[in-house]
Amino acid sequence: MFQLQSEFAKAQFDSAVAEASKVSEVVMKAAGEIVQPLSNRYALATEKFKSNASL
Repeated sequence: MFQLQSEFAKAQFDSAVAEASKVSEVVMKAAGEIVQPLSNRYALATEKFKSNASL
């Protein structure tokens, strides 16, 4: 009985770790997709500021 319980617990733990890894991957991808446009806008605003500052 203890061996079955241990095997079940190990399988559940391994499954939870695999799911957490998948979720982490999805979150990192989404974060990259969100940050990229903001980064582009920041770079554009910085360039405009620099060009206006040099006038």
